[in-house]
Formats: sequence, structure tokens, C-alpha cells
Amino acid sequence: WNLESGTIGLSSNWLEILGLDEAEYLPSSEWFNCLIHPDDLPIVLFKLEKNLSVSQDDEKFFFRLKHKD
Repeated sequence: WNLESGTIGLSSNWLEILGLDEAEYLPSSEWFNCLIHPDDLPIVLFKLEKNLSVSQDDEKFFFRLKHKD
């Protein structure tokens, strides 16, 4: 994930897990946010903003991604 450009790289394995092919892949954070389960998106965005604004070594959290189906 490149924070400066807003691009996110996903491997072909991740695309397969999500039921997507490479033609459907857009390497942007906006596109990736659409893959995050709607119930999880607010907390993901909150934690991301918190981690970007406050220097933290490593914080782990889990969230769900939607499969194409």
C-alpha cells in the first residue's frame, strides 16, 4: 500500500480468493474500501486514520472482505 499515491497492490492469489480477475482490479484505496464489509468499514477507516496521525509501531486488527459473489 502506497500512502502517497493511494494505490494498493494485490497479488493474483488475493484476487482469486476474492473471486476477482485481474481485469476487475483497480489499484486504488477507494476500490479496496468497496471490498471491506460495510459493517467493518467505519472501524477500519478510524483505525487507519488513528495510526497515520499517531506514531505507533504496530497495531493489528482484523476485518472482513467481501467476495465477488
